[in-house]
Amino acid sequence: MELPKLRFVGAALSLALAANAGAAIWPEQWGSAVRVSTSPAKLADKAIWAEYGLEEGEVARYERDGKQFQATALRLHDSTSALAAYQWQMPPQAEPSTLERLAANIPGGLVVAHGNYWLRFDDHRPNEIDLVTLYEVLPHLHQAPLPTLPDFFPKEGLATGTQRYILGPEALARFAPAIPPSVAAFRLGAEGQIGSFNGGDGDTRLALFSYPTPAMAREQAEAFGALPGVLVKRSGPLVAAILSSPSPDEAERILAKVRYQGAVSWSEYVPSQRDNIGDLIYNIVILILILAGFSIVGGIAVGGTRTLWRELIRRGDEVEPEPMILLNIRDRQR
Repeated sequence: MELPKLRFVGAALSLALAANAGAAIWPEQWGSAVRVSTSPAKLADKAIWAEYGLEEGEVARYERDGKQFQATALRLHDSTSALAAYQWQMPPQAEPSTLERLAANIPGGLVVAHGNYWLRFDDHRPNEIDLVTLYEVLPHLHQAPLPTLPDFFPKEGLATGTQRYILGPEALARFAPAIPPSVAAFRLGAEGQIGSFNGGDGDTRLALFSYPTPAMAREQAEAFGALPGVLVKRSGPLVAAILSSPSPDEAERILAKVRYQGAVSWSEYVPSQRDNIGDLIYNIVILILILAGFSIVGGIAVGGTRTLWRELIRRGDEVEPEPMILLNIRDRQR
């Protein structure tokens, strides 16, 4: 083969390998859908994504039954980061879905946060079986528990699409610029949840921060209280701050809904097969049968050996019979 042809073949192989290597998240075959193309996800606000722990993003186009759809996947550091991305990237017209705890239907598609992945499907709405099949092949999928802070955020009157999860100064500056990073004190391990509540006279903006201990929360509550126009409440390790409200009464009503309830858990003994009385009796019967079998086999072996020995020593006339020892007790009595 000539040298130019070799170079052409080598270049083609390199392109094929590069295309295959570029598909780092989406599989070539997903159910009956076949992957057509892939490309890196193009994202703005790189500082916030870096704070959320973005590791890799990929956009793929699939074809199924003659129709194409687009699938976007972002792999983040953990489930908390995926929750933050889910809230941030939620379209305004999204509606809750029952497929996942963090899933929403969008026009013609679906948005899902599962483990450390954020997924969006356009022009296609996968069902539960499709998602389970996809989860089995997603690389580096980690399914840690979701943070509990959103559970303490009031739900009544909460405006859809206004929630934002705060993990650091970049997100804080974007979603709650009225709070300085030194007051939020992310160095202490703080995390925040922000959202707006609809009211008759206007919206109320609430920021809820969680700290490792109630003592830390008490200190930071004083720092929040020093901010102008901010109404603060502390509940356990939580600090709630009203950033804006049409009236003090409305702010008080929302703050009253913030209540921390600690959950105490302890290790419980999990019964095993050893605790099953039926298994115990069954094992005893098996042991008895095994011992009885050994006894029978041993008795046959001993009896057979003795019988064989007697037959051997009695063969031939030259073999004397086995002597018998007599005590002669009657002769001694005379």
